[in-house]
Amino acid sequence: MLPRRWIGVWCGRVRQRVAVILGVLFSAAVAALLLLPGYLHPPARARLGGRPAPPVELALPTSSVVAVAASEAVPSASAVRPEPAAPKDSPCPKDMVLAHGAFCPFVAHKCKARSKDGAACAEFSPEVLCEGTIRDARFCIDAFEYPNVRGVLPAVLVTFGDARHACETEGKRLCSVDEWQFACEGTSILPLPEGVRRDGGCNVDAPDPPVLFGALHSPFELAKELMRVDGRAPSGAREKCKSPFGAYDMAGNVGEWTENPLGGDEVPPFRSSIAGGSFGHAEASCRTLDASTPDTGRSHRVGFRCCADAGPRAAGDVPVPSHRSPGGFRAIDRLP
Repeated sequence: MLPRRWIGVWCGRVRQRVAVILGVLFSAAVAALLLLPGYLHPPARARLGGRPAPPVELALPTSSVVAVAASEAVPSASAVRPEPAAPKDSPCPKDMVLAHGAFCPFVAHKCKARSKDGAACAEFSPEVLCEGTIRDARFCIDAFEYPNVRGVLPAVLVTFGDARHACETEGKRLCSVDEWQFACEGTSILPLPEGVRRDGGCNVDAPDPPVLFGALHSPFELAKELMRVDGRAPSGAREKCKSPFGAYDMAGNVGEWTENPLGGDEVPPFRSSIAGGSFGHAEASCRTLDASTPDTGRSHRVGFRCCADAGPRAAGDVPVPSHRSPGGFRAIDRLP
């Protein structure tokens, strides 16, 4: 006869072992349930012969950039005047215009009269100086500032990288400085898209109050401050502010990021250069260029537009042969 104390110890050990066995069986059952789907449906790595499956990506529409960059929503379709469709044989997409002809790398204009405040040239002389090797240029450029829709305020508060990425998303590229300037001035090398006079054709003299940086700490105050200092006009609203090739708002409205091959990434001049000037009382011409702003800069005065290679040339459309400019001032051959 075993003492009652030993019987109690033996029963306790049996209960512990039974508990352990049940725990193991339960764990095995759970593991089987977890592993069974993987056995019936092998993972992507096994199905691809040892290579990992490609990640799943969420594709965002190009317009998502506008939602981040622009401070005003796109209006309804009825509020936007549609652009005429491009000819079927056009070398450019329907939302772009063709810039082609002889480009001069170094240009100078004489200022005939300054504005009342002296901040800008109000009228240029009808002569132009061209120096360097003249070469053929042929490419496509957006008809309007990004998002390239007539009647919509251009996107601002974008960095150089944002602008470059947005153009690449659309299968285009950010314009180079040379492309941008040529698309603005045309083969006549105009100082302004509308000619030689700063007469209100472009949005270059809008109020431009200083930003109150103390109001930028709160999202609500920031939005009100941006509305207060915003001097943009809707794209294409200034009908006279159209370049010889048909691109709108290339002087003033908002400055535009461009690629400057002569610049760098560390010190000025930067590769991220801003062309055309903006809406305030300052120089805003086809050759206005700010190469002192780093690529991380954001401003309510700066946006961008895109360029792209043109399609094949039509029969008889031959490139302009490269040649040295004779130099000296000459009359602008075609004034608007």
